[in-house]
Amino acid sequence: MLKITLKPLSAKSSTHLAKTQRDIDTLPTFEAQVAHAHQYWGSRTKNQAFQEIRNILAQGSGHRKRCFYCEDNLSTDIEHFRPKSLYPDYAFVWDNYLYACTPCNRPKSNQFAVFEPRKHTYTDINTSSPLPPPHGIPVLLNPRIDDPLDFLELDLFGTFKFNLRPKLRPRDQQRAEYTLKLFELNTRDELLAARRTEFQNCLNALESYRSAKQKQAPSTQLATIISPIHNMTHPTVWAEIKRQYPNLKKIQPQFMPDHLRTLLDLLAQIPEALSW
Repeated sequence: MLKITLKPLSAKSSTHLAKTQRDIDTLPTFEAQVAHAHQYWGSRTKNQAFQEIRNILAQGSGHRKRCFYCEDNLSTDIEHFRPKSLYPDYAFVWDNYLYACTPCNRPKSNQFAVFEPRKHTYTDINTSSPLPPPHGIPVLLNPRIDDPLDFLELDLFGTFKFNLRPKLRPRDQQRAEYTLKLFELNTRDELLAARRTEFQNCLNALESYRSAKQKQAPSTQLATIISPIHNMTHPTVWAEIKRQYPNLKKIQPQFMPDHLRTLLDLLAQIPEALSW
């Protein structure tokens, strides 16, 4: 799970979103706003703005168009970070959109929580309330705003689960734990297996690059070898290899699993890989 940077939306599409959102915001009751947010959302595919929105989100999700949250599955849904059933005033706000897969979007659904003012406790928003919910600081990490790797680090030693970064502030610790639990990022076996596979794919690419470089292969061949790392399904794996490398070098080899000793050996021979 990485921070996502997206291209800006065109003026035309931004104007369409703003107009639609004003139509919702001017309705007299919260219930009416929620109802119209769902109604307008159901007819969104008829407008070209959402073709552009989907394209930009797809570009931001990488070469393989993967979920912003789990990175494993194909993104199929434009996901509201603040659910439109709870926050109709965010239903047509560009900054509220993410790209998600169904296995992540379904359990999230209308689940949302915000911190209580000046406290380390948070409130789960009630979907049945006829009143607008509080607009506090979200507990869920937002990869368009937050850098998840400020909160989490991947265990490269073997489990390939996310651990909490050390010395997190109480609120940040709760945000990290809430996000991991909501999307089951450490309990879905397929995610752990995929991260482990991607680590091995990184080793394979590094070994191929080293071998080709020793044989003085042309730059075009070397670029082809590097390409799979740039187009990984789980880019967090490579990001964490690069981030954790300085600390991994400080560990005595006898305390390391074989796959990490192999990694360090390869990177020592081809240190330019750390700039990929």
